Formats: sequence, C-alpha cells, structure tokens
Amino acid sequence: MRRVGRAWVCVVLLATGIVPAAHALPTNLTSRSFAAGSVNNCVITASDTVRCWGFNDNGQNITPEGAKSAVAVTVGNAHVCALTNVGAVVCWGANESSQTDVPTDLGSVKAIDAGDRHTCALTNGGAVRCWGLNDAGQTNVPTSLENVESISAGGATTCAISSGVVVCWGDNSEGQATPGLLGASAVAVSVGGLHACALLTDSSVRCWGNNDDGQATVPSGISALGISAGDSHTCAVTTSGTVKCWGNNMYQQSNVPTDVASPVIVVTGAAHTCVSTSAGTVRCWGDNEDGVGQPTLPDAPTLTSITPRDASVQVSWQASDFDGGSPVTGYFARASSNQTCNAPASATTCTITGLKNGTAVTVSVSSVNAVGTGAAVTSTSVTPSVQLLAPSAPTGVVALPAAGSATVIWTAPKPGAGVTITGYTVTVQPGATSVSCKASPCAVSGLTNGVAYAFAVAAQSNAGVGAAAIAYATPNSFTVAASSQTIKANTIATFTVSGAPEGAVVMLTGAATGKTTVGRSGIASISAVVAKSGVVTAAATVAKVAYKATVNVWVPVVKVPTSGSVAKPVTTAVSAARPGATATLVSDSGVTMTQTVASSGAATLTFTPTSKGSVTVRINVDGVDIVTTTVNVK
Repeated sequence: MRRVGRAWVCVVLLATGIVPAAHALPTNLTSRSFAAGSVNNCVITASDTVRCWGFNDNGQNITPEGAKSAVAVTVGNAHVCALTNVGAVVCWGANESSQTDVPTDLGSVKAIDAGDRHTCALTNGGAVRCWGLNDAGQTNVPTSLENVESISAGGATTCAISSGVVVCWGDNSEGQATPGLLGASAVAVSVGGLHACALLTDSSVRCWGNNDDGQATVPSGISALGISAGDSHTCAVTTSGTVKCWGNNMYQQSNVPTDVASPVIVVTGAAHTCVSTSAGTVRCWGDNEDGVGQPTLPDAPTLTSITPRDASVQVSWQASDFDGGSPVTGYFARASSNQTCNAPASATTCTITGLKNGTAVTVSVSSVNAVGTGAAVTSTSVTPSVQLLAPSAPTGVVALPAAGSATVIWTAPKPGAGVTITGYTVTVQPGATSVSCKASPCAVSGLTNGVAYAFAVAAQSNAGVGAAAIAYATPNSFTVAASSQTIKANTIATFTVSGAPEGAVVMLTGAATGKTTVGRSGIASISAVVAKSGVVTAAATVAKVAYKATVNVWVPVVKVPTSGSVAKPVTTAVSAARPGATATLVSDSGVTMTQTVASSGAATLTFTPTSKGSVTVRINVDGVDIVTTTVNVK
C-alpha cells in the first residue's frame, strides 16, 4: 500500500524485485540540498536552483522563478517549499489545504519542513509558524514553545526540539505526538506517517508511535549521525559509515543496496529511500511507480559564448546544473541551418562547420544522458564570415645598439587573407615608450647608455595589433681598445670590442688581424700578433648597419750599435714610438736616463760609460722592454 494524502490505497506489485537506481548530482550536494517526498524528490543544483522529479500531478516538479538562490528544500505529499538565501520561503504544488500559502508576515526563516498537507517554518527568532491543513491540530503551535532548535512536519503531526526536549502536536492517534522520556537530549527529530524518531546526543535513536511494520522498533546497537522517518519505515546513517533501515519493506524501501558507500544523509519518502554520498551522488531504491527513482532528461547547459568563424561558428557552454539523475554522456549542438556537431561529456566547446558566410544563424545546445537529449538553450544570432586575424609576431627580431640609441630590425610576418599590415610599433622597456615605423629597420633614440632594454615589435593591421616578438640590447658607443698602447714587436695584444650587437662578427684589420662573434653583453675580445706600429680597425656589419672603430698601437724600433767597438759616447735611437711616451735607457754600469718621445715618434738616448769594455743596455718605452743588448766600448 502507498499513502496518498491521508487515505490508503492498494497497489498491486507487478515485480518482486526493484533494482536501485544511481543518480549523479552536483558535487556540492550537502545535507540540506536533497529532499524526498511521498512520490517525488528534489535537489538544489550547483546554481542554487531547485530541481524536482517524480510524480507531477500538481506541478510540484515545476520550480517557480522565485525559488532561485535556494539554500534548503523540503517535499510534502504533493507540494514543495524552498528556503532562499535571504530567509524567504517559496512554496508550490498542491494547495487544496493552503499548504503553499506562505504567511505574508512570516519574517526571516532559517529552517523549513513540509508535512503531508501542511508546512512549518522556524524563524530566525526561534519561533515556529505552521500553515495548511489543520484537521488534527498539526498547525496549532503550542504558545509556550520557545528556544526552538529544529522542526519536523510529518503526516498530520509536527514536532520540534526546544532546549534538547522533543515537543509534538497534532495527530496523536498512534501516540506519535507523545515522545515521552527519551533518556537524553535530542539533536534531531523526524516525523513520519504515524510515527516519529529522535536522534539523541549519545548517538542513540528513539522512536515512538505506530509500530505495525516495526518502524518504531530501533535495531539494537544503532549509533547514528542522522535519521529520517518515512511513511512506515525508518532509516539512519550510522557512525560506522553505513545506512540502516527498518520497518515496512513492501517495496524493498528498507533493503539498503550493498554498494552504497560514504553516505552523508538519508531521506525517506512514502515508500522509497534515497541516500546522498560524499561523492556527490544520490542512490534511491524502493517504490518507483511515479518515477521517483527514474532518471529523466538533463536540463539545458548554459551558453558562455558563440563566435563566428569562416563558414563556421564556435559555441561554448557550461555543464547543466541538473543531469536528470543520469550522468551526462555528451552534448549536441545544431545550427538553425541544420548543420550539427557532437561533443563528449568532458568538452565545453564545439565548432559547427559548413555554414554560409554572410548568412546569420542561431545555435542550440543540449545535454545528452542515458535517457536521451534534453532541453536546448539557443544562442543569439551570429553571422559567419571570413575572419581577419591579427598578424603573427615578426621573426628574426634584432636590436642593434648604438650610442644612446638602437636600431631594431625584423622580418615581416605574412598576413592572412584580407589583412593589410599598416606599420609596426616598437615598445621599449624600461620606460614603456613606443615608436612607430612603417617597416624595418626602426631607429629608437633617447636611450641611456649602459641600460639593458627590451624592444617588443608588433605589426599593426586592419585586423588589429598582432603578436609581439622581443629583442634585447644595451646602448653604448662602439669602441675598440688595446690591452697596451705600446707593444713589443711580434707579440700578442688583446683587443676588446664594446657596444656591438649580439651575434655580430667583428673583424680586426690593419696593424692586427682577427675576428670574433659578440655575445649578448655586447663585449668581445680578440687576441692578435702585432708586428709594427699602425692603426687597428674593428668593424662589423649587421643588416646593413655598419659598426667601425679604430685604435692606435705602437711597436717601437730601437737602433743600437751591434758590432765592433763603440766609441764614447754611446747613442741609441728610438723610432715608431708613441708620441709623448717615455723612453728609458738602463745600463749595467748604473746609468739610467729618460727621454720623451717626440711627435715624430723618435727619441735619442746618449750616454758615456765610465769605463771601457762590455756594457749591457736595456731600452724601455711606456714600461715595455723593447731591446736588451751588449756593446763593447773602446
């Protein structure tokens, strides 16, 4: 038998076994977001909207607009009520006893519960208000009731917990309104058809009232976290993480499936039971005559964007709030011109091709589950067309440093169909300054020597500004310096080049030859043999930008007597030396003398040895020993 209102009707079972159905629900499912009624169930979806399924003879599955932003839902025999996030109550469905006529002076509410044909609310002030059918006094709230913590509305009986004590009123034909002494404070109460149960602080469960089917006989050893009283059966979530049911089992509503895992809450209907799990799913079993446990079509997804392309459109969406009690297996999109695309359940976008450029279309998107294709959401009108895509980034970007400036060069990107490049923007960091140029190369001035800059180059076009490519440079004067201005003939000197662009090949010519490749620092060294005085030129050319610098090196030539006997005084001649340099003569007889090199590069050093015979003479120019020789003085 199934209870409808307060009448009992006979139902003929056509099958002895009822297979429990698994329903996938939003992962944010909480203890207040799922409810079971006599013959239908409701959930609060991820968008805080109430979604119901099952019997719909009074429109109880059609959620009104005002039930959005719901934080709690409750289901009666044929009506539904939701509590919104602002403390308002919205009810719909059957109203033959005014059970959905929410009092206009109700005020702010923190909890609601629906009975058979009446509804009760717990206000934020701790008061209880009930409305609807009152044939047994179920809406006559005791005037002395205060400090209420929770409420439960059953068939024609209502109970509340006040300071840990259960207080009931209404139909007491089976003693269901007389809880008696429970032995401990109550933390939850649930009223069924003709019985009621309480969860106590010690996790024990006490039931009272009608016990024709054993629904008030609590199994020994029950330690519970939550309870729910149905029409003539009772269920609990135990502290060991299981679900236990007892009482009427005509529809196997008390036979808990063995694979129910990690239950969070249990709710009981007239002759069915549902459990929400920590995984965000709901399992229902028992009477399914009115589709209480039957999956239905999914809601429509939410469109997030629709983008026209060349002979196509790309549509994007968010998953449906409610999957119909069966996991979404894919999505189906159709253009108003009948072209379609399909996408898997993991996708959030697809592209419909084969459209005609210049012809506007709308696109509808539906979710698909095992039941079928659900309701569609339709986009606004869009018109496919050849898309002008902004240019890609230039390639081969190089920044060529100079004194207080840089020259930026690049290879232009190839624009797409219909796209015209109108110029380029070079953005300089630090400083965030921009320079516009028609084409490569592009000169950037006003920079500070020694500061490392980044130069981002992007093409401007009738399709917008394209992607940027970056090069780096540190502005400086291009210079070359020798490790020594005066060098002994046929020895190695090091020439340091500064201010060259990265990757440039620098060539030395003139008095020294060699080459090297410059690194990112802009500094490179070349070691070369110097044979004679002259000019050393360092040069590089990058993308037709020429770099050139020179440095003088001197290789002094010293002429001294080299054979026979030398008469006093001894004369040493220096030539090809750096003008202004100091030439020094040192002899082993203790004579030291200096001479400044003339502008001609010459200097003459003359000394008179104090004695005849062999004398060693050393000539030094600019601190570099040039010649050491021995002469025989007459």
